[in-house]
This record gives sequence, structure tokens and C-alpha cells, in this order.
Amino acid sequence: MVSRVPIKAFRKSDVLHQSMQASDLHVTNMEEPTSVYQALRNKLEAVSDVPGPARLLLQCLENSNVTQQAIMLKTLAVGAKLKEAASDTTLQSQTLVCVDVLVSMYLQCTVHSSLRGTLVSMQQGLPPELKTQAVDKLSAQIKDLLVVPSVRLRYSINVLGLLLENFPLGAKVVAQNLPAVLNFVKETLEVLLVDTKDENTAKSSQAMQDCTTVLKLLTALLQKCQADILALITTDHDNQESYLLADITRILHAILQFNSVLQACHSSAGIALPATIRTLLLNDNEATVKAIFALLYPNHSTEFVNDIKLSPLKTFLQSCDAKLPSFSHLCLCKGILAKLNPEMLSTTFENKCLLFDVILPDILSLCNKLSDSTSVLHGSYALTVWSAKALELARSATEENIRKQLILPSSPAQQVLGYIWQNWDHPLDGIRHQCREIFRNVLKCHVKVSNSPVREDADLLDLTKKVLSEDWHKRGKYVALCCLTEEIGAQKILQLCPQIVTRLLILMSSEAVTASVHAKELHGKLSKSHKDQLTSQSHDEGISKWQESWIDPVLDLLCNTSTSVNRQTISDCLSGLLKTSPESMDFIIGRLTTDEGSLSKKSDANLCGLIACLKTAHSLRIQNLQTHSSATEMMLKKALTHSKDQVRLSSLSLLCESHKQTDPIPGHRLSLVLHFLKYNLNSQSPSFRQQTCSSLKKLFICVRDSSFAALRSLRQQKKKSAKETPQSETPQAAKQLKQYKEFLGNVFEMLFQGIGVGASFARKATCLSLLSIMLQNLLYHTSSESIAEVFPLSAMFTSKHFHILLECLADTYEPNKQFGLELLTLILKNTSSSSVHLKENDHLCAVLFGICETLMGSVNPHDSVTAAYILRLLLQHSVDSLYAKEWKLVENSSQMVKLAKPSHSTASVEQSVKDDVTNSFSILASLVGKLKTLLKHSKDDLLEVAANCPIYGVIHCIRALLADVDMASLVPKLEWGNLLDEIIVICCEVSSIVSPIVQTAAPEGYVPEGATLDEAVTQVSLKPVGKDDDTMSQEPSSVSSQALLICCWRSLMEISLLFGQFAQKAPLYEEDDDCQGLLSVQQVLKIGDYFTTQLLEARHLGAFEKGKDGFLKLCHRLWRSEIPDLRKLPCDWLTGLLSSLHNYSDSSLCATRRSAGLPLFFECVLTTEPEEHQHAQLKSSMGQLLSLASSLPLPTDSKHTVPIVHALNILKALFKNAKLGENIFPYIIDGVKVTILGFGSEVWAIRNASTLLFSILMTRIFGVKRGKDEHARRNCMSGREFFARFPSLHPFLLDQLQLAVERIQSCESSVDLHPSLYPVLILLAKLYPSPMDGASSTLNMSAFVPLVQKCAHSTVMKTRAMAAQALLPLIPAGQAASNIGKLLQQIEDTPGIPQNSVHGILLQAQGLIKTCCCADIPGVKQEDLESEVYPSLKSLSWIGSRSNPCAVTRALYIETVEFLIFDSSVGEGSHQLQKLRTTLMETLCTEPQEDLSNICGAAALNVGVAQFVLKCLPHSGKGITNSVVKPAGLLLKLLTSKYYEVRQKTLEFLNSNIAEQQNCQTANGKTLEAKLNGTADTVTVKDQDLSKLEITERLLNSSRDMDTEVDGRLHQLLGLCTEERVIQQLVAMTMQTERNSEVLPHLLQLMCTVMPLKPFPWTITTPSVKQVTCGDLLQTLVRLGQESTIKPELQSALVSLSSITADLLYTSSDQQVEVDTLVLECLADWVGLMLVCAQPGKYVEVRQAVAKGLAAVRGMLEDEGCLLGDLSLILWRALLTLLQDEDEATRQTAASCVLLLSNNKQETSVSIQPTLALHETVEFLLLSSGKKKWHPCILLLHDLVTGNPDLEDVFPDGQITTEVVFEKGETNTYEEGVELAGFTAPSLTQAVGGSPLVDADAQSDLHDTTSTLHQHSSSISVQELPVDTSVILALIEKDKSLLLDLCRRCSSLKTSPVFVYHSLYGRVCETLFRLVTALTALLSCPLLDNTFVAGTVDKVVDNITHCTIYQQPLPSPLVKHALVRLQELVK
Repeated sequence: MVSRVPIKAFRKSDVLHQSMQASDLHVTNMEEPTSVYQALRNKLEAVSDVPGPARLLLQCLENSNVTQQAIMLKTLAVGAKLKEAASDTTLQSQTLVCVDVLVSMYLQCTVHSSLRGTLVSMQQGLPPELKTQAVDKLSAQIKDLLVVPSVRLRYSINVLGLLLENFPLGAKVVAQNLPAVLNFVKETLEVLLVDTKDENTAKSSQAMQDCTTVLKLLTALLQKCQADILALITTDHDNQESYLLADITRILHAILQFNSVLQACHSSAGIALPATIRTLLLNDNEATVKAIFALLYPNHSTEFVNDIKLSPLKTFLQSCDAKLPSFSHLCLCKGILAKLNPEMLSTTFENKCLLFDVILPDILSLCNKLSDSTSVLHGSYALTVWSAKALELARSATEENIRKQLILPSSPAQQVLGYIWQNWDHPLDGIRHQCREIFRNVLKCHVKVSNSPVREDADLLDLTKKVLSEDWHKRGKYVALCCLTEEIGAQKILQLCPQIVTRLLILMSSEAVTASVHAKELHGKLSKSHKDQLTSQSHDEGISKWQESWIDPVLDLLCNTSTSVNRQTISDCLSGLLKTSPESMDFIIGRLTTDEGSLSKKSDANLCGLIACLKTAHSLRIQNLQTHSSATEMMLKKALTHSKDQVRLSSLSLLCESHKQTDPIPGHRLSLVLHFLKYNLNSQSPSFRQQTCSSLKKLFICVRDSSFAALRSLRQQKKKSAKETPQSETPQAAKQLKQYKEFLGNVFEMLFQGIGVGASFARKATCLSLLSIMLQNLLYHTSSESIAEVFPLSAMFTSKHFHILLECLADTYEPNKQFGLELLTLILKNTSSSSVHLKENDHLCAVLFGICETLMGSVNPHDSVTAAYILRLLLQHSVDSLYAKEWKLVENSSQMVKLAKPSHSTASVEQSVKDDVTNSFSILASLVGKLKTLLKHSKDDLLEVAANCPIYGVIHCIRALLADVDMASLVPKLEWGNLLDEIIVICCEVSSIVSPIVQTAAPEGYVPEGATLDEAVTQVSLKPVGKDDDTMSQEPSSVSSQALLICCWRSLMEISLLFGQFAQKAPLYEEDDDCQGLLSVQQVLKIGDYFTTQLLEARHLGAFEKGKDGFLKLCHRLWRSEIPDLRKLPCDWLTGLLSSLHNYSDSSLCATRRSAGLPLFFECVLTTEPEEHQHAQLKSSMGQLLSLASSLPLPTDSKHTVPIVHALNILKALFKNAKLGENIFPYIIDGVKVTILGFGSEVWAIRNASTLLFSILMTRIFGVKRGKDEHARRNCMSGREFFARFPSLHPFLLDQLQLAVERIQSCESSVDLHPSLYPVLILLAKLYPSPMDGASSTLNMSAFVPLVQKCAHSTVMKTRAMAAQALLPLIPAGQAASNIGKLLQQIEDTPGIPQNSVHGILLQAQGLIKTCCCADIPGVKQEDLESEVYPSLKSLSWIGSRSNPCAVTRALYIETVEFLIFDSSVGEGSHQLQKLRTTLMETLCTEPQEDLSNICGAAALNVGVAQFVLKCLPHSGKGITNSVVKPAGLLLKLLTSKYYEVRQKTLEFLNSNIAEQQNCQTANGKTLEAKLNGTADTVTVKDQDLSKLEITERLLNSSRDMDTEVDGRLHQLLGLCTEERVIQQLVAMTMQTERNSEVLPHLLQLMCTVMPLKPFPWTITTPSVKQVTCGDLLQTLVRLGQESTIKPELQSALVSLSSITADLLYTSSDQQVEVDTLVLECLADWVGLMLVCAQPGKYVEVRQAVAKGLAAVRGMLEDEGCLLGDLSLILWRALLTLLQDEDEATRQTAASCVLLLSNNKQETSVSIQPTLALHETVEFLLLSSGKKKWHPCILLLHDLVTGNPDLEDVFPDGQITTEVVFEKGETNTYEEGVELAGFTAPSLTQAVGGSPLVDADAQSDLHDTTSTLHQHSSSISVQELPVDTSVILALIEKDKSLLLDLCRRCSSLKTSPVFVYHSLYGRVCETLFRLVTALTALLSCPLLDNTFVAGTVDKVVDNITHCTIYQQPLPSPLVKHALVRLQELVK
């Protein structure tokens, strides 16, 4: 035990003191404020015998709070009283004293004190005579401060700064003492300059901050007192002030030359130096400019030095011979720009203008040279200042020479634009912002000096075109266009780019585009500018045109129901448009609604748009929804259950937001909110849940404030009515309060129902969040009025709710536990009910303590978390009962007293027991005792402890309890220090025991030698709380090495987090200090040793990953500690670790593949280094690591190999760490070099680490991957930008590529690649050419071109492919055609060229063609292609023919030609290409087939030929004279190919093209027409999600039982597929020949489209003529679908086609009275397949196919003729299963099916969400069941209620073991059995003849959808239905048997409250609830005998109440509620 001495605590205020900026410090060396204020009070008391201002001022000083003093000074009008007293001679002494007091108070103010402004205002308002007194007083005080050196130096600096800051009186004081002030500034700078070089880091850092403040003071002094200084200097040039300023100039220059000061200090010195020079030279323009020239160019301006005007600076200028550091030079340039006027800057010497020829080149050069983020920011700011000065000059310049320098084509403007182009997409926001300002100023300069009209200016238009040609993913493009819009207007930009509006909307609607924010800004600027231009001529006509141009496209997107549209961004865009034109809201409503105000026929799309528009308008206060109308309410009701999340959220927001919070909320809005909550609490989207909570929070606040307003109104009415005649009517306020009370009560109950047993995670999370928000906003408010009128919490919160919240503490999701604890704490503090208070329920407290004891020892980690939460609850709410009961954890009370003895007597201990802190101490002490016991057992047998009571549970509870303790308040209590000592010692011992397990190299852990696995090592699940020690289930079992490893790494994880908590919160102390703390230096060192051991030696991720979190907190604390030994500890660790890496020999460092925790160690130390250290350790460490990593040892040199691997892994972690941000950026160049060179190592470990580092560097340089295409423009960077940021990589990459190419050329016949080749090619491929790239030699990428082209001759195919990709960014678009021609010419000019070279050259040519011949990339001209490319391709046509023996190059040539002809932007207009297509087509079709099976690349060739032929099919009859070439014949030839790849490609092509055509027709609102016997039947496709099935079904209905003639307007390929020979082949493939699993899905997909166009029967001719009926096809499909090894994509295609086939088969039989037996059997097999495929175990795509299939066969679901019998109910079962599916898309597809059923084929529809669809489906199920299906319907409803449970899954019969550690849980986490049973039970009750079908709310919901549905079914009364009591009795007997069996199984479990926190408890309670609910519904049948009902109820109730589950100390409220409902039957 460490001896403890009372020492000084490490307080929070100390941390804040060190972290504040220097200018914000309350200076510690100023006079003590308390003594100063006491002296001032004494002064005032001496003169306050007479009433006057002194008394008022004394009253203010009585309050020590400066904010309150400022308020009182204003309130008491002290200043006004002083003015009055000044004229009163009797109060003269008072006024003088008051002025002295005010001055003294002012001098005590800190920099940002709120009192200072008030005192300044008062002193400025004093009468002249009192102002003189104040000035004299201030002057006297100032003279005492101007002493250097002084302990009050910083205080003096701050006082002088405050006097010059917005205080004219203070400036006057400084002016009076100007010589002394200047001398003070000089001497202070000298002292501080010396201190900055001190070795003490803290002292030097403070000196730098003080120096920065003094420099700012000097700048302010030169600005505010310039006239006074000039007056002093003008009178005498040799006076003291001149010498002082000259000395200051010298010191400033010395500061600029000193590299080690803060950059802020350099920046301030750079501004102060020119200002000082200018003042010293009396503002003489010529002299100042000469001095600046001499300062910038000391070696070239010697003649200036001898100028008489520069005599004061002669000595200084002669001494300025050394060159300034780069950053200092930049700061000086910035200062020159800031402090010199435009006239000075435009002065020319030696043909050099200071602004254009000196400053600008220097700044641009420095910007390219400097790499750290701060320097780059300063550079961009300097350019911004330059552009601002240039703009000032443009406004005043008259000289033509100057004006020419300011136009866009000038050299300065082009240089600045070049800087903008390379930095406008910089990762730093500040630089991008400065680029915007620079660009705007450059444009304004040009506009100002240009002579041509702005909108016709050729330079501006050229610049605009250049900007428009840039890629749209570049953020800078939008910024530049915004600035151009301001100058030339929107109309000109719209003329240059007519599609810009649509383009911007598409970009904004895409969530993946990072530039969407900038696109929105540009959209707003363009729209506003366009409106101004249009309305300037004719307002009404202009507004109309503007709305068509801007509003219509936005509405089209908002009404688009596609999920790819980012509706929120488009809504924000609409908000900007409505701000620009509020009157456009009427236009919007007119567009989206009919004249009557209702929705138009396109209701679903229009509802989406209308809700979004209304929400936007409501937020802008344009549209108010307070008025109630049935149309509005119906629209909102539909929107609240819409399928789109955003529509529902927008609707809720409309209901919840009020412009005024106290406005009354109408009842219909509250009812709509309840309607929303009913169906939206189970959303799986976190964003949806968060926005729901946000909206409802606003509603709760409105309800609260509106309630207070109503209460006040009600009280006023009562007072008024007491005086007048009472009225019989209920006041409106009372009705309103009643509505609120009912609403809040309903919400309260609904939310509590959602957190009980059986609720899904999403529902629990939502309900807990809403409960927390509800209670916090209703119970905590600023008003003193009570909310109990409308929210009586004490009456509403019962023991049932209390037990539900207790169950939440067992939730496996920790945020839900946290919510549960917060709610319990909040509610128990605000309720008075004794039934739910822990303090008054000792038995419940004892039960909960017992639960904690058992859960703490559980092997399941979440159990110990639960125990910790229960303990925290008990400590907060059961202080009195804590010691009233014996808790088994407190086994060693003597130890607890022993720990408490050192600091308190017995009496004091008894007194402190009542305190919460002592209460926590007692529990913690007992936990420490338990931990000691476990430690002792662990030393003997770690396996037994791991199996029975793992250590980590107790440590977690200790950590959780300490988290609630304020350690800073425990400093005087030494027993706490002893307790922490004990914890640290024990945890270190635990670490020493378990560390060997996690440090072993075995990945799955190991069992220590000598340990036995088969002895009495038990795995205990649940221990009962009682006197006996029997376990509920105890069985010997073995402990695996994995379980032991879990116990060990979790123990270390908890220790790490606990030590991190100590490091963050515990006060520290030194041994020789007088004050007291909790942790000594030795203990901190011990904690540090623990962390270093874990991070440097542990191999298990779980051990060292959490160690990082604790170590991070420790390092943050150590770096900022006041104790020197601790402050230098992180630096010592780093030094030692780097030293051990350099001198590596058998180190204990963990040498894993990725260095385990070693990189984390460096991350923790370096990311927490304070800013004032200027990242010294980061710079040092990076330098050493890069140096170490750059050495490449031999494979046998393991001594040096491991350190290099460690260094590379550490670098990878540091480059990846986001906290280091731009500070790591300067090391990227060296990092890239190191990692590329690392590829060349002969050691695999180094190459592997280099690969990982290279990947991280690519992410750091180019950003995270945005989109799937790695080489897309938004994932890359322009070459100019890349090499501008990393200039030295240009020669390095060039050298490495040169070496790689030489290796390729020297090894033409073998595979020997240079290791640097691939990384260099990868990096080059990430670049792209930009229109802004210039011809600068430093940025020129042309040097790489010949080297990359030579890589095409490599013998490695991967190399050739990568070289082709790398070549693309090196070739500008304008040179693409010539380069392609040169590449192809190489093949022609080289006889006998190898096939490898042909392949490589073709790859490069193809890459350039695909890149440069796209419509999005201009620059390639058609004539260039005609002359350079097409002739070469034609002459190389032999490559694509059979004369070329290489299949790979043949395929590549054909693919290249195919792209040019069919997919490029130049293919259609080229006659040469069409001739080439014809020639190649004839060649491919007429050449005899050859066997390519054994040839490399045969598959690619076959696929390439097939694709080319397929694309030529529409043109095959044109231009080809060969009669053999027929489209159908070609298609048959491809379909019968023996290569499956050809058949697969053919079918894929047909499907994609036909689907694309159908989607185009759908999007454009076109129709498909099928001529049926001469009659046109129009089929409109409306639903995009179900387009294929919808189209198929409509065509099916049109083509049934008749021949179909295909219209020429159908897709040409679809018409081709319906030709007789082709359809026969497709049918034959489906039925017989095709069984390839890759081809079959595409074949079946095509059949889904083709089948409705050809009626059955079908004929196939191979192997014999055979008729295929619909039933035959369905049997074949079902047989295929039942195979066990079927792939999911094939199964989904089978389901889709079989659904269409089954519906056709069913429809063909709907006219028959009875269905044929074979048909029925076939349909039964298909129905079974659909049910199986709908189960959760199937793949998502299969389940989605079933959902779409059910939509296609909805006639079978309705089965109006009852032809299917029970089969239709199986389909209903499948539909209900899919509506509860875990996948959202599947649920939504199933909901669309329900929508089709509910619409009953109406024209308008609004899509609904799956939750509502599930409710409606249960209702439709009952409505659609006639007499024949009534009993099966009852069975189905019964299964829905009970869940058809398997008791072996619910509660295994026999011994119950604990859950395994890695238990996965249920398959479907969305399904909610309790919720389903709850709303299905009323339908079951209706089915057996009980209560009404649905409640009033549900009936109103379904009124519109069910009023016309199945009139014949709904008209049948209950009495007419054939209810068979035998069926009901059998179901009752079955449920009763299950209940009894379940109760029997539960009887094997002893009564244990821990059972409540076991997952088994939830399953049992849910099953009991569902069974009892089903029995309640069944027993409600009126046909049953009352005696039988009563007897059954009694028996069931008796069994359940005597069941163990019900006799738990905490019985389930869910089961109790179900029993109450059951017992109500008898009552």
C-alpha cells in the first residue's frame, strides 16, 4: 500500500486554466480581487454618509459576481447619478471617489468580462471634468505597470490591450504615456524572445503566447495612436521614439527569423513589421516601398539603404542579410499587403510593381513550397488579401498599365486562377472558402477595368465555358459558377448549359454525391438571378416562365416515388425557391390537386410531392394547417401510413409543429398523431426513429405550453364567472385540457405497451426514447405551474409500469438499459405512490440485491451489465433499506469497516451511512471483498472461476458504480483513497494471472499446463436467491480454451476501462504536497505500466483494443499534468519505444503480422499531445519511423525485419487516424516513397505491411471510396492537383516507372516484374486530366506516357490491364484521337508482333476510346476519329477474324468495335463505322464454327461474338445481302450454342433490353398495345416496382384463349422472341434441355415476359412433337423449385414464372364448377412451394419473388368461386409471413399486394406501409372467407394468435443450461408475436361469433378500402355461418394442453427472480400470453356452454397462478393482463 500524504488535488479548474488561450486567461499575477474589492468598498463606505452615487456603487460591489455587477450598474443608473452629482458641489468628494472606484474596477476586469463593456460606457459618458480625473487615475495606474521584467507582465499586457480596444478614453491614456508604452513593448519583446528559447516547454509555450499578444498590442498601438507617434517623430528624427521603433523593428525581424515560435507569433510579427516601418518612415510612400524592397531583397537593393529617407532603418536594413524562413516570408508578404495602401503597392521600381511582380510571385511560390495545413491556410489568406487590394486598386486605378494587369487574360490573373484551379477542391474547408473569395475578387477586378458589357464579355464567357466543362463532382465548380452568376447573370449560363437545372436537381437528389450542398447553393443563386432578370421586363409573364423553369422540375422529382431520390435535399431546394417567390405556393397546390382540393388521379406520386411542399411552406409560414377539413384530414391520414418514410415524417412534422407554442392544438391533430404512433413505432430505420422523436418532442412542448395557457385562461374565467352569472356550458379551455389529458394518457400507455416482453428491438428503442422525451419535457419546465392537470404521473404510473421498466434493465441492447434506468430515476423522483417506491419496499430491494449477486457471476457478459444497472438503481433510490436487509455481497463487513477506519470515528461513520457517497463506498467495499475472493480462487484454479463466476462481472460493477461518483468531491475522505489503492492492486494481480492467456500465440486461446478439464468444473446458469445453495441446473461440463480466453480478455477489457476512468476523473497528488488526492504518482506509474504491457505484449484484439480507450484518457491527462514527472512520461515512453525499435533484440514487443497494440500505443500518445507543443513528438516520431521503414533488410536478418514491420504498421495507424488530420499531411510524400520501396523487399512481412500502408495512403490522399467504380472521377484527383500537392512524387514515380519498364524490356520472354510497377500504375490510374490543367513543366504528365505505353508489351496480362488504366489520365482529351491512331499504327507497322503486345496496345486504345468518346467528356472531334482511328481499325479487321489464332485479342478487338458502333457518342453519325459493322457482322456469321474448348480466352471470345451479333440484330436485315443471315436464325443459333456462356449472355441481353424498353415506356407514361383479333386493348403500366408482373398480368388477361399478333410498336427483340421457331426453342429449353444453373434464371426471366404473348398449348418438336399445357409447365417449375441444392437467383426466377403460370391455370378453370383433380394437385404443390419460399430462412431475393408472385395471383387469394378450398388460405399465410419479414423491401412488396386487394382495381391508390397492411390483411382474410372456408380461416387465425408454438423451443423439457456465449438469437428480429396476437385476436373472436370485428378506429381506417370489397362475404351474418363447435372445442383442448405442459415444464424451475433476466423468461411469457389470448377468443363463442367456459377458465387460471413463472417475485405484467382478460369472460 502506498503511503498517503495530504497533497494538492488535480482540479478541473486547473485543466481549464491550462487549456484556455492566453488572451482569455484571468491573469494570476494581478492583485487578489477579493482584497481589491474590499478596499474599494471601504473607500465608498467612507463617503457614502450622504445619499448619492457612492451608495449605489457600494450596493453593486456587495455582489461578487461580475455579470450581476454589470446588470446592477445599468439597473441602478449609476452613470446617470454620477452626471447629476458632478454638478453638485456637496457631492464632489463622492464623485471623485466613485471615478477612482470605476477605474479600479475596470483594471480588475479580464479580457472577456461582461462588466468591462459597461464600465467603458460609463466612463465615456462622464462629464469632461470627471473624464480628466479618470484619465489621470488610469495614467497613474498604468505607469506602475510599465515595468520590465515584472511578475505582473501578462497583466500589464492585457491592461494595455484593453485600453486600446473600443475605449477612446483608454487610447488617450496610452497616448499620454506613449514613450513609456513603446519602451515597455520593446523591453517586453526582448524578454519574451529570450524566454521562447527556454528548454522548459511550459515556460517557452507561455512566452510564445504572451509574445503573440504583445505583437497584437503593438499593431493596435500603431493604428490607434499613429497621429501621436507621428507627432513625436516629426518634431525630432533623433528622438527616443524613433530609436525605440527602430529597435522594435529589429526585434520583429528577429522573431520572424526564429523558427521555433508559434505560427501565430510569426503571423502577428509579419503584420506588425510593415506597420512599424511605415510609421517610422512617416507614411512616406516612396520610402516605405523602398524599405520593403530592401527587406524582401536584401542582396539586390543595396542602393536603397543609403537613401536619406531610410536613415532611421539603415542599420536595420544592413543587418537583414539572412533569408527569412518560408513561413515567415509568407507572413511578411501578408503583412505588407495588409498594412500598405494600394498606392504604395502599385509603386514600380526597376520595372517591378510591388503588388504584381514581387508579392504575388512570392506568395504563389511559397504556397507551393509549404505543405502543413496552417501554412497553406495562411498562404490562401494572403492571396485573398492580395485580391482584395487588387480590387481596391481596380476601383481607383487610372493608369492603363495597371488596368491591363487586372483583366482576366493578364499574367497575374492567370497565375491566381491557376492557384484556384489546383486548390478549389482542397480537403481543407478554409482553403476552399478563400478560393471563393479570391475568384470573386478577380472577377470583380476584370469587370471593373473591362470596357465591354459584362454579359457580352468574351473573357468572362470563355471562363464560364471552361468552368462548365469541368466534372460535376468537383465542389469548386459550383463555387465558381456561383461567382460567375453574380456577374453575368443566370440567363447567360442557362444559354451556355440549358440542362443545368435538371443536372443540379439530379445531383442534389443523389445521396452519394458530396457536392450536393454546393449544387443546392448554385441552384438557389441561379434561380434568384433568373427571376430577377425575367421579372425586370414583365412581372406576371416572368413569374410564369420562372415557375415552369424552376418549380416544375422540383415537383417532378418530389412526386417521383423512386427510393433513389433524396427527398430531403429536394425539399430544401424547394424551400429556397419559395423564399424567392412565396406566391408560387398557389401554383404548386394547383399542380398537385384538383379544383375541389382533393388529390388528382396520380394520388400516390402527388401525395408525396404535396406533403413535401406543405411541410416546406409550413416551415416558411406560407401555408397554415390549423383549419380543419375532411379532405385535409383524409390526405394526412393516408400520408401518415404511406410506404415512404419521408412522406410519413413530413406529415408528422406538419402535425407537431406550431408557429406559436401556446396555440391550442385541435383534437383531430392529436388523433392523427395517435394514428401515426399505432403503425410507426416498429421502424427499423434509426434515422426515422430519430426524426420521429424530434417531431414529437416539439408536440409535447406545445402541449405543455398550451396547457399552461389554458390553465391560466380557465382560472381567469373562473374568477370572472364568480362575479357574474355562472354559465352552464363547459369552457373551451376545460375541453382542451381534457383532450390533452386523454391524449397524453393514451400515448403513455401505448409507449409502455411497446417496451414489454415480446416487443422488437426497434419498437423498444423508439418507445423508450419517446418516454424519456415525454417525461423530460412535461416534468421539467421553467414555469412554476404544475402539469399534473393534464399529466397526472402519480396516478398513471403503477406497479405494472414499474415492473416493465425493471424488465428493460435486462435488455441486451445497452442504450435501452440506460433509458430504463433514466426513466425509473425520473419517475420515482416525481411520483408519490408508495407501491412503486424502493425505499418503502424492503422485500423488493432484497430481491433485487439477490438478482445482482447472481447476475454478477454469470458467464454471459450482458448479465453483469444488468447487475450493474440494478445496483445503480438501488443506490439512487433505496438508501434507507440498504442496510436494513442482509445482502450476500456484504460477506466481509469487517474488511469494509477496516477500510473505513483511517479517516472517521465510529460516530462519524454512523452519521455518514445516511450519505449517498458512503452508501456507494460500502457497496464498493463489499464488491472489492468479493473480487479478492475470486482472485484467490483464480490463483488456485482459473478454469473453475472462468466457468462458474468470471472475474469481469465484478470489475464491471465496480466500474459502473464508480462512474456515478464525483471523485473530485472525495478528496478529503482518505478511505476512498485506500479503496482505490486496493482496487488497483487487485486489478494488477488479476492482470498478471490472465495476461499469459491473451499473450499466447494460439488464436483460440489455450489451457494452462496441469489444468484438468473433466473435474468438477461447472457452468452455472441461474442460481436461486435463498438460504439453500442448490442450483437450478448444475451439471459437470468442460471449459473450452475459447471460454477461458473470453473470461481473460474480458477481465482485461474491464480493467483497462476502469483504469481509464481513474486516469480521467481521479485527483492526483505528489508525495511532498500538502493537499490530498486519490491517486499518487506511483499509482499512475503502475497504471501506465499496465497499459504499456497490454498494448505492447497482448495478442488478443479484445484485450488491447479497449486498452487503447483507457490509455488515451491516461495520456491526455499526463500531457496536461502539473506534476513534472507525469508530464514528461508520454515523451519518455515514446523515446524508449523508438529506441527499442532501432535497437531491436529479443524485445518483448508483440511481433504479430499487424503489430497488435503497438500502433495503438503511438496513436494514443501522439493524438493527445497538446497544441502548444506544436506536434513536436509527432514530427520527431514520424521522422524516425520513416527513416526506420525505409531500410530494407535481408530475409535472414530478423533482427531488423521485425522493427521495420512495426514501423510500417505504426505509420499505417497514424496516417489512418482522423484526429491527426492535416498535421500528418506533410509526411504523405515520404510515406508513399517508403511504401513503394517496401514492395521491393525480399521479406514477405515487409511487403505485406507495405501493401496495407499503401492502401491507407490512397484513402488519405483521394478520400474514402464514393461509389462502386474505383476509377470514377469522384474517387480520383486531377493530375494538376495531385502533383501540386505532392511535387516531389513526380520525379520519384517517374524513376520507379523507368526502372520497371527497363525490367519489362529486359525480360520479354519471362515473367520478372519490378516490385514498384503495380503501386505506381495504381496511383497513376487514380488521376485524371482536367480542362484546367496547364502546360506547366512541373505538372506535366506527358513524361509518363511513353513509359506506360511500353508496359503494353509485358508478358503479364494484369500488367497490361493496369497500364491501360494508368494511361487514361495522362492523355488530354484533345490528343486522344492522335494517340489512339499511333497505338493502332504500332500493330500495323510491326511485322510478327507478339500477341501479348497486340493485346496490351488494344487495351490502351480501347481505354482511351471508352474514356474520350463518351457524351460527358467533350474534346474528341468526329473528323479526328475519321482520319486517325477508323482507318486503322478497318485495316486491323483481321484481328477479329478467324485468321487471328488468339481468342483473347479477337474478343478485345470485337469489344472495341462494338463500343464505338453502339455505345459511344460518335457511332451513329459515322459511315465508316457502319461499313465496319457490316463487314464484321458478315465475317462472324458466315465463318464456320470451330471448337475453341481448349483455347485460352475462348469463353470471352464466344461471349464477345454473341454480344456483337445481338446488338446487330435490329440492323441485321439492312445492308446484309447474304440471305442466310436472318434475325431469327441468328438468335436460334445463339440459343442452341453448346457454350453455356453464349446462351447466358444471349438471354441476359434479351432480358435487359426488353426491360429497359418497358421501363422507358413506364417512365414516359406510354402504353403497351396488344392487338387482339383486331381490337386494341391498352395496358398502362403504373407501378414501377411491380412493372414486370403488372405488365405480364395485363397482357395475360388480354391474350388468354386467343392468338396474339405482335404489334410492330413492341420492342423489336420481344417481337423476335415470339416467332414460332424461337418460342419453340425457349419452351424446349425450359421443359427439357436447359438445366445449367447459370443460364436457367435468365431463361425463366425471359419466359415471364414472353409467355403471356403466346397462349397455351405450346408445341415443341425436339426430340418429338409434343403439346405443352399450362399444367405441364407448372409441374416442371415446381419440381425444379423443390430441389434442395437450388441457387437463390434460380429459385426466385422459378417463383416468378410459376406465379404467372399458376394464375393462368387458375383463371382458365374459373368458369368451371369444379377444378380438375390433377390441376388441383398441381396448384397444391405450387402453393406449398410458395409457402416454403416465404419462410425467413430463405434468401431475400426468393422472398421478394414470392411477394411479387402473390401480387400477380391476387385472384387466387380472393378465390371468389372457392375453387381452391383451403389452398387460398395457405397463400394468405404466406402473405402474412412476408408482411412480417425482416427485410424492408420484402415487406413493402407484400404491402403492395395488399394494396391491390384493397383498391379493388380502382384507378387511384396510395401505397401503404407494411404495418398497416398487416392489420388490413387480417381483416381481409376474414372478409374473403365464405361458408366453405370458414373453418380453415378459424384455424389460420388461431395459428396467428398462438404462433403454433413448439414447447421444446420455448422451454426445453429437462435441464436448463445457460445460453452459449455466442448465441445469435432469433432469425427474424422484426416479427412481434405479442403485437400480432393482440390485433388478430378480435378477428378470431369475430370468426367464432363473438364481439365486433374491429374497434371504431380500425373501422374508420378500413371504411374507404373495404366498403366495396366482397359484398357477398361481408353481407353474411354470424348466425348464417356454419360454426362447428367441435373445431372450437378441439382448439381449446389443444391450447389448454399446451398451457398445462408449459406450466409443468416451468415447475422444474425453482422460484428465482433471476429468471426475469434470463432470455428464456421472455419466450415463456410470450407463449403464455398468446395461448391465453387464443383461449379467451375461443371461449367467447356464444355456442359454448357457460359451465364449460367457467370450468375451463378456472382450470387455466389455477394452473397459471400456481406456475413458477407466475409465482416469481417479479411476475410478468403481460401474463397478468392476459389472465384478467380471460377472467372477464366469466364475469
